[in-house]
Amino acid sequence: MIKKGSLNRHTVRYGLEWKLPSDLGFLQHSCPYDNLVENMKRECQKKIGVLTVSEESGQVVALTEDYDAMDGHDFERFSAELLMKNGYINVKATVGSGDFGADVLAERDGIKYAIQCKREKENIGNKAVQEALSGKVHYKAHIGAVMTNQYFTTSAKKQAESSGIILWDRAHIEKLIES
Repeated sequence: MIKKGSLNRHTVRYGLEWKLPSDLGFLQHSCPYDNLVENMKRECQKKIGVLTVSEESGQVVALTEDYDAMDGHDFERFSAELLMKNGYINVKATVGSGDFGADVLAERDGIKYAIQCKREKENIGNKAVQEALSGKVHYKAHIGAVMTNQYFTTSAKKQAESSGIILWDRAHIEKLIES
């Protein structure tokens, strides 16, 4: 659960934080304030989770991300937002198919990351590690990583260790959400 501040009366971003219109980003949605709370509840439940709004103040107090219910592209955008929230800069989602093995590119402390995102129902195998390695090479990143809503198979862990790919599983995502 992520704590929220006051709700902007004109523009709402589904994701991890509310921004002013001058800082537009992923998954922006605008609607009249009168219907805002009702529309947000409906849209957020469809897109990423459960929105909690204070009855007294009308402020958004919490958003629980249901990243298991997202489609792959929404999970990529969610992952990018999560990285931005945690201090990564120059974060961008690459174009869907033909992404050369990296769904999200990001930087932190001068280090460039190429990240393969996998929203799956099963644990993640070697293919995702191979894709991340390809993305790392193609985008000339310092580090390749795989981010998933699940965990990794033993063979994926072994291949990641031998190829220098970082594995970010469900537990890591939960840590990022809570930080």
